[in-house]
Amino acid sequence: MVGKCFRSFMLALLVFFVSISMMSFVSCAGPTPEKDTPKAVTTIYPLYDMTRQIAGQKVEVVCLMNPGESPHTFEFTPERIKRLQGAEIAIKVGLGLDDWLNNTLKSLDSNITIYDIHKGIAFMEGTCTHDHGADHHHGDHHHDHANPHIWLSLENAKIIVDNIYHILSENYPEYDSYFMENKQHYLQQVQDLDAVFKQKAQDFNRKEFIAHHDAWVYLAHDLGIQQVMSVEPFPGKEPTPAYIIQLQKTIDQYDIKTVFIEPQLSTDVVNFLTQDMDLEVKILDPLGGTEETETYLKLMAYNFEQLKSALK
Repeated sequence: MVGKCFRSFMLALLVFFVSISMMSFVSCAGPTPEKDTPKAVTTIYPLYDMTRQIAGQKVEVVCLMNPGESPHTFEFTPERIKRLQGAEIAIKVGLGLDDWLNNTLKSLDSNITIYDIHKGIAFMEGTCTHDHGADHHHGDHHHDHANPHIWLSLENAKIIVDNIYHILSENYPEYDSYFMENKQHYLQQVQDLDAVFKQKAQDFNRKEFIAHHDAWVYLAHDLGIQQVMSVEPFPGKEPTPAYIIQLQKTIDQYDIKTVFIEPQLSTDVVNFLTQDMDLEVKILDPLGGTEETETYLKLMAYNFEQLKSALK
């Protein structure tokens, strides 16, 4: 009797934790595809969502990274390699952010065609480390100092969405009109949200902010604000004592009241700063994939509200 009760209790506990896990993260599988549909893989969640918005049910879209993971520290596992099986094309950012995909596919002798989505983007400078050993495909000339976080701008998103449409249409021309209709509908949503952001940003009283790393310069440019410094100059790498001293000086110089962290990166440095300085900590999420940020547009709306609450 005791054993039976214990097994029932453990089963109920397992169901509880599985339910919590399902509520916390959303699936990296797209809409239910039609039978025998082609397959595309994407690296980061925002690209996955943009691609599935255009692909609809004509192409199965999967994401290599899980919510909570960073492309700066991502490593392949056998389970992730399995997600590549059956794919014909791979869509990634490039610019050193996710070029680990090139090396992995080369080592697997894969015939998956790789596409980078930064064509037509006006780059801003960044400090993120790049994988200079990666091979580049489809016109990707390496830009050593380009900030790769191009998707964190609705202006850039309009270009990225168009690039994704052309990639899908090039590979599956029989669905061109379907992709075009989806693209036009989605672009209108992007444009509408962009207009709302820019209008509301005019009411910001503060213009300067500090974030975990330099992911936010494109969004800041769109909104007429400035990311004056990063907590970590290189994501995933602890800053030097001299850098932390400069960071503290910058906080004082601009009278910074809020520091933004990211859920994919360590908060050790921020925890140290908040011990000595009167700082509020808020989250900016560059990747999303949680229930609250299950689409790219929801992710951008969430980040805008976080900025607005700190800069109003």
